[in-house]
Amino acid sequence: MTMRKRVHKFRIFHKKEEKYITLKEYSKLGAICIENDGSMSFSSAYLFVINMMIIPEAFIIEQYSEKKDKDGEELYDGDIFEALHDFGPGGWHLRKGTVGFDPETGYQWQYWKDIKKLGNINENPELLEKGE
Repeated sequence: MTMRKRVHKFRIFHKKEEKYITLKEYSKLGAICIENDGSMSFSSAYLFVINMMIIPEAFIIEQYSEKKDKDGEELYDGDIFEALHDFGPGGWHLRKGTVGFDPETGYQWQYWKDIKKLGNINENPELLEKGE
């Protein structure tokens, strides 16, 4: 049996600046080093950064879900999308959702089709209706 290798990609939202930053910008903060081949490694300052709790207080790190929408846009944790959702015997209904990983059940993409990315919870919270 061939094991499929998981793609580990992330994006980083800077809370104070209210924008997404690149890995290069993030590496300047001292937590990671970007190698010449584009790979990432932790710097010697990494433990200091973790110990000072800078990362969770200042940044939201979102993981790539390994799924793209119908237009080829990558979907990350925190993205808001609209799609047809399988309600079982009730059929398919158009609704909004947010990408989020559940450690027990995963992403559950099998219940969604015709996914269209609308935005994300950090830059477009208004896209979510109350209770979503």
